[in-house]
Amino acid sequence: MSDTSLDYVHRQTDEADIYFVRNVLDRPEDVTCTFRVHGRSPELWRPDMGDRVDQLVYRIGKSGTTLPLHLDPHGSVFVVFRRPIRDDHIVSILRNNETVFPCDGKTSQFTNSVRVQAIQGGRFTLIASDPGRYVLVSADHKKVKATIPESAPSVTVKGPWQVAFPQGWGAPSSIKLAKLISWSEYPNPGVRYFSGIARYEKEFTASAAAAQPDRRLTLDLGEVHSVADIWLNGKHLGLLWQPPYEIDITDSVQVGKNHLVIKVANTWSNRLTGDARTPNAKPYCNTNMQNALTWQVPWNDAPLLPSGLLGPVRIISKRQVTVESR
Repeated sequence: MSDTSLDYVHRQTDEADIYFVRNVLDRPEDVTCTFRVHGRSPELWRPDMGDRVDQLVYRIGKSGTTLPLHLDPHGSVFVVFRRPIRDDHIVSILRNNETVFPCDGKTSQFTNSVRVQAIQGGRFTLIASDPGRYVLVSADHKKVKATIPESAPSVTVKGPWQVAFPQGWGAPSSIKLAKLISWSEYPNPGVRYFSGIARYEKEFTASAAAAQPDRRLTLDLGEVHSVADIWLNGKHLGLLWQPPYEIDITDSVQVGKNHLVIKVANTWSNRLTGDARTPNAKPYCNTNMQNALTWQVPWNDAPLLPSGLLGPVRIISKRQVTVESR
């Protein structure tokens, strides 16, 4: 997009060129970036995920190394150049005879819906949510063709949801939500003013088709305020603290019934506002801050913040194919 806005910092060592790239906007960005580096292959280092992945899709030209990047809202990544160029890296990708990489301009058509991952034995995996006939061209002029069939439509995990609250913080022990809403909109003041961690539980059914080996399944929580901790069938999947609130569940989902647990924490703001609005009731918090910093008004005048799991909660299916890179 013409109003795409990125920040970056470049550091050079004897072993590597290191770029820190940041999306300053409150929306996801799919961009094509050129780095002034020759003779080295790019890696993506993601501290928030705790991983380092080879970027297999890139081109080397006079200006440097060009590659597609997906950045979440206010997201960032380290792009590190330290290893020799791979002979089998992908220099162009076509879908249904249309080029998706490389492309002109800042905006990339090679979006987060397409990923190329290396696996052992000279093979790689193409994961895509957009069906079609793909052609991948490597640096050594070899072409690999792959067909991504239609994926199943996303499935919404609907209510009712059982939500449990800890004792001693004013909320009832549990409530049942027919649909997901903010705690601040709930009629019970103990829930409306609650601050802390609540536990959402829900069972859903996965079909045999959804668990096929050529599928990757993502749990998309939709809107969350503010941090979510996810468990599926007793297995801890991870903590999500920034949008998009998505996590891969492929290796944990099972055919038939599945037990989903999502623990969600909000901030202390609503409880402080609740204490201020009920001066004759038991206070749950102590603070020497008379005003809410964000609005610079007394706590009883501060607006309630959205809290909890707002959804919609969806299960998104992507298809993957394994192809030979040589």
